[in-house]
Amino acid sequence: MCEWCGKVDASETTALGPEEAEEMLCEDESQYEPGHMCGAPAAYRSKDRFVEMHLCEKHMETRKAELSEGLGDLLKSAALAEGIMAKPIQAKENCDEFEFVGAEECGQPASYAYIVTQESYACEQHKVSK
Repeated sequence: MCEWCGKVDASETTALGPEEAEEMLCEDESQYEPGHMCGAPAAYRSKDRFVEMHLCEKHMETRKAELSEGLGDLLKSAALAEGIMAKPIQAKENCDEFEFVGAEECGQPASYAYIVTQESYACEQHKVSK
């Protein structure tokens, strides 16, 4: 664990107002159709922030390039990430990024904590699982 792990972690669940609840659907998995979204009207918004991975200099530069080319906008539009930031770390962590040749973790010394904020929606039934 680096100095940001646990420190930036946050989770907040709030009830949706009536107008917003009409527009949003529960994103949890359906108990009747595994692999499909529940789809019931959402009653709650959950916002979660966490350290997704640790990155070495090389992979941080790759991420910066991807974000500047629109990856951040794509992640936001697909509701996979509302916010992304990177913070320098001093702790001795290894890079968690996968090298696709052989699908192994990079393993080089990490210099950054890659922090993600995600937003999701849940119905009354699935609020407990958030």
